[in-house]
Amino acid sequence: MEKDIREKIALKRFEIISPVLAEPARAQNEYFRQQADREHNFPRYGLRKVSVSTMKTWLKKYRKKGFDSLKPRSRSDGGRPRRLDEQTLKVIDVKCKAYPHLLLQKLYEELQDQGLLGQPPVHYNTLLRVAKYTLT
Repeated sequence: MEKDIREKIALKRFEIISPVLAEPARAQNEYFRQQADREHNFPRYGLRKVSVSTMKTWLKKYRKKGFDSLKPRSRSDGGRPRRLDEQTLKVIDVKCKAYPHLLLQKLYEELQDQGLLGQPPVHYNTLLRVAKYTLT
């Protein structure tokens, strides 16, 4: 997820919890119940309802670690398809570099015949993204 989107999501979370930062627990609970009944417009996610427990978690994180704790975490495997392991990615990389003239449709069929695209096989568009990443 892009840095500016993560920042906007954190701002929206802060916007939701900020009215009760200095309030006692009873007032917080009432406010959070009211907010849980509403839909909130989040960047990237659109309209969502947020549970009371989630808002309490955000408040707790904010008090403990500050604004940065409200940002969604980045995926550890960001930019890589989840269903392709390192070995398969390496095979695709080698084949793309060894046979740059080979059509990606043909490469997809070859990898599928060899059973290297997982079960069920990853979509052709996934291979296009991986190949594009490999070739750049």
